[in-house]
Amino acid sequence: MKPEWQERLLLLLCAGILAWQLFLPGFIGMANNGDFGKVAGPLSIGGADHGADNFLFFQPQYVRGPEHYYIPKPPSSEIGLAWSASTVQKAVGDPARFDIR
Repeated sequence: MKPEWQERLLLLLCAGILAWQLFLPGFIGMANNGDFGKVAGPLSIGGADHGADNFLFFQPQYVRGPEHYYIPKPPSSEIGLAWSASTVQKAVGDPARFDIR
């Protein structure tokens, strides 16, 4: 059974949407609802504006420093993922900053 033209059109549309999401630049939003410190605190990462614009704008840039260090209780399972992203970014980028893009 041959695919109908509607199926081909749908496949082309889905492929186009996937290509747009994968290859075009865009910001990945991260909502800081007060729990960001529980994940980034053990890595000494904090907002460059100290959270002033958390609910107004997307914040892609974060800074590293001892003033942002925090030990959460209980620890989060997301710390391992954040640590791996932080380690890679530190190796290939600016070690004083963290860009979540």
